[in-house]
Amino acid sequence: MTRGKPREKSEKQIQNEILAMIKAEPNLFAFKASDRVNRGIPDIIGVAKDYFPSFYATDGCNLIVTRTGAVEKSAGKMFLIEVKRRGGKPTDLQMEMIRRFTAMGAIAFIAESVDQARQRLKTHGLLG
Repeated sequence: MTRGKPREKSEKQIQNEILAMIKAEPNLFAFKASDRVNRGIPDIIGVAKDYFPSFYATDGCNLIVTRTGAVEKSAGKMFLIEVKRRGGKPTDLQMEMIRRFTAMGAIAFIAESVDQARQRLKTHGLLG
């Protein structure tokens, strides 16, 4: 029998759960970024294959038709996830990196759980 509240998950445990969820998805690839090399870089860096924003239509053959009628080959979409424990706050440098990646067209966000990461990936059209 345990006493008191259950222990909160560590950021590492949450990162591992998110990476396992991504690994189970055939159209996603991601890895744990090293914070020893580049401070502020989000914890998880990934790419989604065959990314189709909601304003595109697909014919199922890796082609997309844009709003202007142009036909293009589909492309991958970079995503970055900064993992925090529940209630954890990102540093100013982490927020700046999220802003920079987003400004360059990547999807970057903060997640406190695997469920939150999954929902955000779905919201951005990276998961069905």
